Amino acid sequence: MKVTVTFGQTGVVVPCKEGWTVRDLIQQATQRYRKLLEQVIKSLEKHLIVHALVTNL
Repeated sequence: MKVTVTFGQTGVVVPCKEGWTVRDLIQQATQRYRKLLEQVIKSLEKHLIVHALVTNL
């Protein structure tokens, strides 16, 4: 069985293994969501272009 856990508008599918508690599902969902966020951030960093940088010295 699989369970979909949502974080805002983002859904994460977690396989539900026999004997798992709700805490186990939460830990797996959180881990998968963090990995997803890391991938998105890395992807955005590749396309980030700084057009101007202003400092107040």
